[in-house]
Amino acid sequence: MHQGTIRYLSQLVMGLGILLLPILVLPFTEQFVVHTKVGIVIVATLVFIALYAAQSIITKVLNFTVSPLTIPLFIFGVAITASTFLSGNYPVENLLGMGGVYLAFVILALFGGTLFRAVRTSESVISTLLIVNTILAVTSLLSLVGFGPAMLFNFILPTPLPVDSLIFNLSGSALVAVQIAVVTLVGAGIAITKRQLQFNLLQKVGIGITLFSMLLHGWALLPGQDTAPVIMPLAANWSVAIDTLRAPRTALIGFGPQGFVNASNVFRPEWINSTELWATNFNQGTTGFFTLLVTTGLIGVGTFLAIIAVIIKQTKQVSIETQPLHWMILTIIAIFFVLPPNTVIIGLLAFFLAAWIASESNRFSNIEIHGISVTSKKGKNSHQLQAERSEQDNHILYQSPVVVITLSVVLLLLVGAGFYGYGRAYAAEVTLLNATKAAGRENVVEMYELQQRAVALNPYMDAYRRRYSSTNLGIAAALAQQAEDAGEENVSEADAAQFSELVQQAIREARAATALDELDAANWLNLAQVYRSLIGVAEDAEQWSVTSYI
Repeated sequence: MHQGTIRYLSQLVMGLGILLLPILVLPFTEQFVVHTKVGIVIVATLVFIALYAAQSIITKVLNFTVSPLTIPLFIFGVAITASTFLSGNYPVENLLGMGGVYLAFVILALFGGTLFRAVRTSESVISTLLIVNTILAVTSLLSLVGFGPAMLFNFILPTPLPVDSLIFNLSGSALVAVQIAVVTLVGAGIAITKRQLQFNLLQKVGIGITLFSMLLHGWALLPGQDTAPVIMPLAANWSVAIDTLRAPRTALIGFGPQGFVNASNVFRPEWINSTELWATNFNQGTTGFFTLLVTTGLIGVGTFLAIIAVIIKQTKQVSIETQPLHWMILTIIAIFFVLPPNTVIIGLLAFFLAAWIASESNRFSNIEIHGISVTSKKGKNSHQLQAERSEQDNHILYQSPVVVITLSVVLLLLVGAGFYGYGRAYAAEVTLLNATKAAGRENVVEMYELQQRAVALNPYMDAYRRRYSSTNLGIAAALAQQAEDAGEENVSEADAAQFSELVQQAIREARAATALDELDAANWLNLAQVYRSLIGVAEDAEQWSVTSYI
C-alpha cells in the first residue's frame, strides 16, 4: 500500500459516508435506525484514523494540515470529552450516543482534511447528495402505496412497521429528509451560479427530484399528519436550560451528550404536565443550540460557537470552487439553530468540513514531524558571517522515525480498541433484539439467556439491566404462581432456591441500573416495582419501594 492508495481509500470512505449515512439502515437491533447512523459515523472515524496511521508509517512523517478551524475543533473535542467522562459515573452510554457522534465529528474534520487532496469536491458531494435525495423520494413514494422498505424489514423485525405511510424513513424521519434536501438544493444553486456543475440532464433530473423530495417530506411534517414531529416547546427547553445553568457543574459540562432526557425529566416545567406532552420523554431539545447547552454546558456550546464564528469569517476567503461546499456548511449551521440535532446532519457536517479543509489546504499551513535526527555542524571562524553557512557544513549522523512509528502504532492500537469496544456494544444490541424475538415465540428460557448475554457483552447500559431485572422478576412470579397452584407442601427445595435466586438477581440488576445512571427516572421506577412485588414476601419491601418512588 502506498500513499496514493491511502488517499484513494480516504476519498472512498468519505464518498461512501456521505452516500450511506442518510439511506443505509441495518435491521439487526431494536433501535436499528439510530444505531446504524451512529455506527456509520463511528466506523468511518476509526477507518480514517487507521488510514492516517498507515500513511504516517509509510511516509515516516506525521503530517497535519493546520486550518483556522484546527484550534476551535480541538478545544470543542476537549469540551465534549470532559462532558462525556465527567458528567456521569460511566461514559459508555455517552460514547455510544451523541458523545461518540460529536467526538467523531471533531476527528473526521481534523484528520479527514489532512488525508486527501480534493478534486472537484463540491461537484462530487452535490452529485452524491442528488442520488441520496432520489433514493429517499422513491422509497417514500413506495411507502405511501405499501411497497416501501418497511415491508422488507417486517420480515426480520419482531414489531411490524407501518407499510402505508411515511412514518418510517431511511434517513430517520421526514424532518431529516427535508433537511438533506434543503442542504442539497442550496449547494446545487450556488454551484450552478458559480458554474461548478455541468448541469447535464441527469443533474437536472436529480435537482427536480430533490425539490420534489423536499415538498413531499415537508407535507408529511404538517400538523395533523401522523408523521408530524413532536418537538419540545421552546419555552420548556428554555426553562430546562436556565435550571441547568444554576449549578456550577452542569453549567460548565452539562448533563452529558446523551443526557438531555435526564435533564428534561429533572427540570421540565410543571405547566407541560397540563398539555398533551405530559407523558413525552424528549431525547433532544427544541434546537441544536439549546440541546448542546443542556448536554455539554457553557464550555461545549461556547467552543462550538467559536467553530461557527471561524466558518462565517472564512466566507469571503474561500475559493470559487469551494463556495458551494461552504454554503452547504452554513446551511447546516442555520438548521442547527432552528431544529433539533440529529446524527445524519452532524455526520454530514463532519464530512463537509473535512472536504472543505482539503479543498482549501493550499492556503493553510502544514506541520510535519519527521522523527529524531542527530546532525553535526562544522565550526566557523570569527570572520565568516552566519548567513554564509551552507547545508554542506551539516552532516546527518543519525535519523530515526521511531517517534513517528511509535505514535502511529499507538493510533492503530486505539483503533483496534475502538473496533473491539464498539463491536461488543453492537453485538449486545443484536443479542437484545434476538431476546425480544424469543419473547415473541414465548421461549422464556432463550429470552433469559440472551438478555444475560447482552448484559455480559455490555454491562454499562442501564436499559439492559432494567430489562434483565424485569425478566428475573417475571420468572420468579411465574414460579410463585406454580407453587401456589401446586400447594406449599409440594414445592421442592430446588424450586424454592431458584425463586430466591431470581428475586435476588432482580434486585441486584435493578440496583445496578440506578448506579449506572442515577438521574434516569426509569431506573428508580423499575427498582420501586421490584420492591413492591415483594411486599408480604420480604421484610421492609414496602418501605424500600416507597423510598425508590420518592
